Amino acid sequence: MGKAGLDELQSRWRRARFAALHAVAGERDAESEGELVERAFAVDAREASRRLFENGLTLGRGYARHRGAIHLDDVPHVASALGSPCLMGTWQRLPDDDAYVLERRACGASRHVCDAWREATDGLFLGLCGEARTTRHRSGGCGDAVCLDVVYTRADSPLRHGVFPEEMLRPLEAVARFLNRLAGTSVRFLGVSEGVLLYELHVDGCGGGAAVTELLRRSIRSRWPRLEVRDVTPRAVLAADGTDFHQEAP
Repeated sequence: MGKAGLDELQSRWRRARFAALHAVAGERDAESEGELVERAFAVDAREASRRLFENGLTLGRGYARHRGAIHLDDVPHVASALGSPCLMGTWQRLPDDDAYVLERRACGASRHVCDAWREATDGLFLGLCGEARTTRHRSGGCGDAVCLDVVYTRADSPLRHGVFPEEMLRPLEAVARFLNRLAGTSVRFLGVSEGVLLYELHVDGCGGGAAVTELLRRSIRSRWPRLEVRDVTPRAVLAADGTDFHQEAP
């Protein structure tokens, strides 16, 4: 993608972000993007995030159809031209994981601004690349001193869920051993991303999952009171036509 194409993409991506936020919070004169983000997320953070992702995805797919999808190795060049503070810096290629990693000093933005850029970026690059996903494992908005972004293509990439701080490894292993002793229970901790511990939990039968989930959450809170937890176990859902499909839990 040449300079003219990148300039156009940058301009249209900005308009797509503003359109997403205006749909949630309405328009005001002389409002910066940061101010608009804060206002939209105060109205409905979930809807603002969804619209930012979907507008970016639609824009990226349109560019990919007309100009061709970008390859993973094009990501650093394209990212640096888009004007996002989250995408500036030196990207490190990880060939074994078919991914790129960008680490930079936190810029001081709020949690809502960090979340807005993450969702907009994930949608755009998924649309542009067709298979690449972006994720952020550390951010200044969550209190980290550095921000860490990853672009990956493998669905089973270990980079998808973040990494565990060294001091958490043995305590988490102890929690997992304890829970896995319960009949019909299997828990697997996947990683820590932006202050959230991601896990998969399988409990045989009906009715026992809520109790095990509460036990897991209490075990985590007793060790790390400020750490959030999120279940990302694939769940079978009955579609409208009666067929089964899987989705990740929110």
